[in-house]
Amino acid sequence: MSQGVNITIKAQVVGDYTEAEGVANADAHINVDQALSFLTGAGVNQADTLVTQQVALGPSGTETLDLASGLTDALNNAAAFARVKAILLINTTPASAVGAGIILAGGASDPFVGPLGGTGPTVTANPGGGIVLLAAPDAAAWAVASGSACNVTLTNKSAVYGVTGTLVILGSAE
Repeated sequence: MSQGVNITIKAQVVGDYTEAEGVANADAHINVDQALSFLTGAGVNQADTLVTQQVALGPSGTETLDLASGLTDALNNAAAFARVKAILLINTTPASAVGAGIILAGGASDPFVGPLGGTGPTVTANPGGGIVLLAAPDAAAWAVASGSACNVTLTNKSAVYGVTGTLVILGSAE
């Protein structure tokens, strides 16, 4: 059985930035919009594997995911990545849980560094709807290597609050 991909990833900032000074008002309208569309395949703007996962970590909790094996795709099939094209992490923990960020990092062993680069880099989705979106639509994308560059870790920054969220990973098995 083969899966087909028709996915659009979109980042958008729309709104007004205003300033009132005396009798004059200044207004700047912003509309920044970027969309990436992916169809089935392994080349530029192509993917064939989609993993979506709910995140639930207790205080100081950690979860390690092996991108090369042991995952389940959005249709409940076994999934493995050779290349990652996009990562979306959304923290749905209420904003009142101050400090309850979800940290995305390479694993302690066999770390997938992908878009993070360097030694020990991380990105954090803060509580209250914090979003991390990373995308590489090119054919090379971010390589996953079983046994050497395949593990990502999700960690709860808070020792007090649990965290919840959603993780979406799009990529190709080839």
